[in-house]
Amino acid sequence: MEQLKSRIKKAMIKKGLLKPCTNCNHDEAIIIEPYVRLHLQDYSSVLNAEPEAIPSIAIVCAGCGKIDLYAAKVLLPSEFI
Repeated sequence: MEQLKSRIKKAMIKKGLLKPCTNCNHDEAIIIEPYVRLHLQDYSSVLNAEPEAIPSIAIVCAGCGKIDLYAAKVLLPSEFI
C-alpha cells in the first residue's frame, strides 16, 4: 500500500493538487488508501446489485476533515489498463 500511496502523492504533486485546504487553509492532507468507489445509480435501479462505479482517491484535510475526491483513472491511468 505504501507504494500505491507514494504513486498517488507523486501524481498529485505533478498536477499541482496538493494545496492548503480551501476551508481552513491547513496544509496537511491525509491520503485515504487505497481507493473509494462512488456507485452510479439512477432512481429506477437503486437496488441494483452491481452498479457501475468510479474509482476515486480521497484526500482528507488534517485540520477540518474536508474530503476532496479525485478520479483514480485520471491520476493513475496505468493502474486501470
